[in-house]
Amino acid sequence: MHQWNAKDISVLENTNTRMSKIPAAFTHAGALAARRFHNSVPGYEKTPLVSLPALAKKLMLKGLYVKDESKRFSLNAFKGLGGSYAMFRILCRRMHLDAEQATLQDLITVSRNDKSGHVEFATCTDGNHGKG
Repeated sequence: MHQWNAKDISVLENTNTRMSKIPAAFTHAGALAARRFHNSVPGYEKTPLVSLPALAKKLMLKGLYVKDESKRFSLNAFKGLGGSYAMFRILCRRMHLDAEQATLQDLITVSRNDKSGHVEFATCTDGNHGKG
């Protein structure tokens, strides 16, 4: 099993001039913020990469790896990551926290003192995305 780390990832910036502004969540800084948040969630673990040497050989590749999402928060999917991060960003905005710097614990600490009322989130599925 292979564990990836930051040096395994290269970042390419979208230079499409038709896009007037790339949303912050889709920038390199946004990716780092999402990683920071997920690392602060209890039970979060890096996704292991599983080597597929026979398929790599058949495709004439030096190596081929797939992410094993079968243990992700007991959901068997990655979908919980996007939903939880979206809610985190919404709550950070509500609590006047910088989502690019905050952790889950920061949000919990600030929300204990928040008197602005109850917040509810809804999803149209009870599948992996909804459970996430």
